[in-house]
Amino acid sequence: MKPTIKQLQATIKAKDRLLEDYRVWIKVLGEAINRGRKRENRLRARIKVLGKALIESERDYESLKRDRKSTRL
Repeated sequence: MKPTIKQLQATIKAKDRLLEDYRVWIKVLGEAINRGRKRENRLRARIKVLGKALIESERDYESLKRDRKSTRL
């Protein structure tokens, strides 16, 4: 049995709606992924800054230790 023209049109419309739903889902998922990446990048930048601050504070501490040793002598 061959499908009627109305059945074919309904099938095409249903496929179009399904494709549109897929496009919306892809857009939503893409935005969620981008938010995750942005958050990850902010955290990486923060870790980098904190790492540099830690290195500087260690240098300051070592410098103070050397200064205290030299003043004791």
